[in-house]
Parts: sequence; C-alpha cells; structure tokens
Amino acid sequence: MSVDRRLLAACDSLTTLSEREALAGLAAGLAPGGTLLEVGTHRGGLAGLFTAAAPACRFFTLDIEDLRTPGAPGLDAAVFFRGDTAAFAAAHPETRLDFVFIDGDHSFSGIRRDLARLAPLLAPDAILAWHDVDVRHPGVFFFVETLRRRGCFTPVCTADRLVAGRLTGDWSRLGAADFAATILAAQPVPPAPACALPPPASRLGADTPGVCIGTGSFGAIVARFSGIDPARFHDSDTAPDDAPAYYLCSYCPDAIIRCLTARGIPQQRLFPIDNAYLGRLVRHDLAARNGRALRALATDALEEELVSRVFVEAAPATLEDWQRSGFLGHFVRLFWAV
Repeated sequence: MSVDRRLLAACDSLTTLSEREALAGLAAGLAPGGTLLEVGTHRGGLAGLFTAAAPACRFFTLDIEDLRTPGAPGLDAAVFFRGDTAAFAAAHPETRLDFVFIDGDHSFSGIRRDLARLAPLLAPDAILAWHDVDVRHPGVFFFVETLRRRGCFTPVCTADRLVAGRLTGDWSRLGAADFAATILAAQPVPPAPACALPPPASRLGADTPGVCIGTGSFGAIVARFSGIDPARFHDSDTAPDDAPAYYLCSYCPDAIIRCLTARGIPQQRLFPIDNAYLGRLVRHDLAARNGRALRALATDALEEELVSRVFVEAAPATLEDWQRSGFLGHFVRLFWAV
C-alpha cells in the first residue's frame, strides 16, 4: 500500500524524506496481521506513516518518556508503551515482531541491549531497521556495521542514515575483536578547526583558571579526562560574570555563546571544547595513566577489551592522527552517549 507523499513530507520526525519513503515501503510489504514496533517514539511523528502503510497490522511504539504531540496523525491507532525494551519484552513475551524500527538509545551498550532483549520476539523473517547508522553516531554505526561485516546481518534497504535488513547469523557470539576490527577499518570523521586555548590552559586541568560551562554528558566527560572538580561546571545562566575564561563543554556551544555574550561577557573569553581538544585530553590519559579514565567508561567486559584493543594498544602516531582529525574525541564523546 502506497503512502501519500504529502503525509511523508509532513511527518514531525528527525528522519529524511528518503528514509521515510524507505520505512513506508518496508511496512507496506508486511502481511496483514503482522506486528510493528518502533523503539523511540519521541513526538510520535512516524505513527501516521506506519499506520497508513500497514493499516492491517498492529503497531506498537515505545519510549522511556511520553513526549507525544497530542493529535499527531496515527497516534490514535498506535499502542504506546512507556518503558524500555526490557519492560516491553517482559510485558509481551508471546508477541512476534515482523518489523522493528530502532531509533532509541544510540550508545553502543544501549543498542546491544535493545537487540538482545528483542531478539527472542522476532519472527523468523523479521525486518530490523536502524536509524543514524553513520560514523557521527559511532555506537550505532560500529555495532550495525560489525554485524554486517561478520555475516550476522544482511541489509535489504538503505536510505541516508537508515539501514534495514534481516539477521542472518548469531550476532551474540561477536566479541571485542570483531568490533575492534570494524573501528580500526573506519575512516575518521572530517577534521574540525583546532580549539586554541589561552595560556596556561594548553591542557585543561585542576589548576586551570576559569570555569567550565556544561553540566550534561559532555561536561561529565571533560571532567573525567581533565581532572577538574565537577563542582566547577556550571550552566550558562549560573556561571559567574567575572571569570578569566569560560570553557564550553557542550554539544551546542553556539547557544551558550549567545547566552553569555548577552550577559555582557566578552566573546574572547569563551573557548568551545571541540573533538580535537577532547582527543588531546584522551591522548594524555592514555600516555600518562594507561587509559584509566577511558577504561572507566566501559560498561562491561566486552567494552573494556574493546577499549584496550583499539586505543590502549594503538601506536602513538595513530593516536596523534586520530586526535588531530577529531576522530578520537568524537568517538569518546558519542560512543557511550544515549
């Protein structure tokens, strides 16, 4: 069943039109009575797409928060489940899923957990579709790409950052060596402009004068690798006005710059921490502490071995290249990011 292109274009979703067309085509190919699951409802912008493409199928959509837009097309025909994939699997143990679209937890550990929880519910010929499969989302990309490289997943459709296909092997047997090989074979992210910090802040540390802006996950990573007390990290609206320097540890530094300059703080005191600079902190951790801070990010034994294989055992010249390109900081910042 074809879906009106105007509906696809109007979807309130962080997907491209090409991705929506691909999702609609996959859903339309399901047999009547099938079951779809969307992991990551967000505002519910894709409900209209799925319910229009597969009106004779049951459509579940889940999220850990209820952020649905009231009146969004298709939501009245969807079964919303508030919780994570573990809770869904426990609540629906007899459900057989014919199509699963995963756009939830983007961390490497999160995407592994979601598949492990949902795999027992998959129908024999089920379609899995992942969103944000690109190197700018390393947790997703390196997981899906490793499954493909090792013959555990066969794509049937790709569109922009969407990859859909079927499981064709026992992915649960993949180990750190498999994922490390994929990471080492990847091309680094495009280089970013160098972050020039003023003396004596050539490397952020506990004695660096100034304050850090960013109390979220990026700020937590900078605190971990710099040794700066987390108490020195502020939100942009609570930072003091008279600091000699402001180090912006945020995914959205432009918004912080606008906020601080509106308070009269000179822009020449503002220094965004970018991927290349974060990579410098990570290189120092690897050289001086054998990657102690980096190892601490690992959530299980597989990730600990992965960190060792890729980074602790890497040649200094390789780490320097990764740091200069921004790949090292980018990876550390986002591989564990939800």
